[in-house]
Amino acid sequence: MFANYIHPPLYFLLVHFWMKLPFGMDPVVQLRIPSAIYGLGAAIVADRFWARHWTHRPRICFLLFWVFSPCLVLYSRMARSYSLQMLVTLAAARQLAALVETPRRGTLWLYSAALALVLYTHYIPGVALAITDSVLLAARRRWRDALVSGALAPVLYLPWPSVLGASLRKCRSTRAGIS
Repeated sequence: MFANYIHPPLYFLLVHFWMKLPFGMDPVVQLRIPSAIYGLGAAIVADRFWARHWTHRPRICFLLFWVFSPCLVLYSRMARSYSLQMLVTLAAARQLAALVETPRRGTLWLYSAALALVLYTHYIPGVALAITDSVLLAARRRWRDALVSGALAPVLYLPWPSVLGASLRKCRSTRAGIS
């Protein structure tokens, strides 16, 4: 069924159901609104999860740079998964930081679920987070946490690892000049 479908499903499922809502507006505008919402959500997550403990001036400067970042502004206008990727990756990275700071079972489960959510949004930030968590947890000799998060996220990600494998094979064959 998914032989030619290489993208993770979360963004497309959300957009599919969003477009079914009867807003009565231009479909292109309606299609772009979720990206703007995800961009705003990413700004809130960046502030609440990352910058909230900073003093007033650095926090305001960070938020101004964040909100007026050309990438964020551009991606929040596009009907693509970029701003959703940013939102879920920031939230998952915060869960990873919490897991590294305080090893609790609940934090491990939350991080693994967040990592699976990132993988359902896009492969590259998900793989980058998985590598980062492996390195950080192994450096602290927290082998059990590294193994559990390394196993739990793919279990939550089923059945999409086969689609990820097909995407990687397609990318490799395209780079090698084989279509």
